[in-house]
Amino acid sequence: MSYWKYGPVSDAYPHKVSALESLRQRLERYEDTGNTEWLMDVANFAMIEFMRPAHKRAHFKATDSSASPGRAAFDTGFEGTDKSNSDLTDREWRELHADD
Repeated sequence: MSYWKYGPVSDAYPHKVSALESLRQRLERYEDTGNTEWLMDVANFAMIEFMRPAHKRAHFKATDSSASPGRAAFDTGFEGTDKSNSDLTDREWRELHADD
């Protein structure tokens, strides 16, 4: 639907509109409100940055798991981990949401 509202992506990105800043603003709105609609916008702006990158050194290089920062898990203090889901706990999550 955005095509009909704004026009072709190539007419605006990256030289008129910042996909990354637009993404950051919507991620902040999601964090503030919990409205998952903002996450759809985050995904769309991430795809726009992938298709029409603004980063001066943008490139694609396939990597394996050794180059990954890992996943940010509660029980590792959000440090990167490559533990399997069954090796992680949800104790911290449950404590944070005990009053929900």
